[in-house]
Amino acid sequence: MNISRFELDNGLRTVVASYEGTKAVTIEVAVATGFGYETGSNRGVSHLVEHMIFRGSKSRDSIVDISAYVESLGGYVNASTDRDVTTYFTYTPVEGFAQACEVLGDILQNPKFAEADCNLEKQIIVDELRIARDTPEDWASQNLDYLLWPNHGLGVPVSTDIENIEGLLPLHLRRHMNDVYVASNMVVGIAGDIDTSHARSVVQKAFGGIPSGAPTVWPAVDRNIGSNLFCEDRNVMQTSFVIGAGTLGNEDPDKYVLEILNAVLGDGMGSRLFTNIREKRGLAYDIYSGLYQYRDTGALTISATVSPEVALETIDATIEQCHALSMDPPTDHELRRAFEYVKGGLVLSMEHSSNVASWHTREELLENYKMTVDEVVHKLAEVGKRDVALAADKLFRSEKLCLSVVGPNPPEAQLSNLLSRRTKGAMNASI
Repeated sequence: MNISRFELDNGLRTVVASYEGTKAVTIEVAVATGFGYETGSNRGVSHLVEHMIFRGSKSRDSIVDISAYVESLGGYVNASTDRDVTTYFTYTPVEGFAQACEVLGDILQNPKFAEADCNLEKQIIVDELRIARDTPEDWASQNLDYLLWPNHGLGVPVSTDIENIEGLLPLHLRRHMNDVYVASNMVVGIAGDIDTSHARSVVQKAFGGIPSGAPTVWPAVDRNIGSNLFCEDRNVMQTSFVIGAGTLGNEDPDKYVLEILNAVLGDGMGSRLFTNIREKRGLAYDIYSGLYQYRDTGALTISATVSPEVALETIDATIEQCHALSMDPPTDHELRRAFEYVKGGLVLSMEHSSNVASWHTREELLENYKMTVDEVVHKLAEVGKRDVALAADKLFRSEKLCLSVVGPNPPEAQLSNLLSRRTKGAMNASI
């Protein structure tokens, strides 16, 4: 795979991952905007803009015109709004590369933002947010975010943005586009059997008219958490909980250690949580952990949905597994399994051009130091048992753990006691 980079005259950065053996090409446009950047009445504007981009442009009247055109090339077009980035992408046969690039350039530079379309799309998003709030797992996760980041856009439950979204007008969307959708705040990523010189001419034609502008500034994260417990009594048949502990994100010196720690603890059926909570004790149908890293913050979270009768026992056992990782570091077998599992996930994901494009686009947009998959694998291979134990000791201290629970009559006092319980001993000095 050959990675090349170039900049247009307007400052728009482009990364081309060119490789043979594929008949597909992915184009991804990443914009540094999302929920984490938003405050006050601005909440939800990134999400609404992303939806409205597909409501038509000057040359394409509707979402049907846009999607039907890309489908006529044999591919598809879509977008997503995340916490620190909003992306627009096409996936087509390589023969449709220039046309797909033109479509993205058109909709991102010439959106209609008609008032009738805006009103319709707002209702669609409101319904989406209400569904998330009505889903106990989603609502527990959103409120864990609030516990971890109470004074940041990352921590505002997105399902509470409804009133703000209902008040947004086309003029607010245009203002957001003018401020944020500028070349210095965007990256184009291309992955497939595409020649770099050809890519440059196509990207120049499609995106050369975007104004240079100024990059958005990520709001610094306050390291202090607020309350560490959220409980909501809800008349449902199961109890959903999420446990989390904050990290330093992409600035964390334990960044790669945490990837291995996450795999040992709760990622996959060979992890400790799945083995102990499900297979040995039968407390949960599924339990898993995930690592989420942003510019200067992040979190390792553990999620499960269980019968209310065993919720307290399951949460207690889960916290105990977290604490135990510092006293009982991974065995050679566990460490090897975790490394191969994480490595395999990375390597296999690169079999799809959409993941290749996304990897290099986000690296270019969000990272100071760009790393290849091979370089990341090398870093992961250097992680040892003592590294995992030390990271667990720092991560799972009682003052850092947060818990969000949604279900029938959660025992708040008992849950609070579980969180305040410290590790039963110091870290094993012999590891």
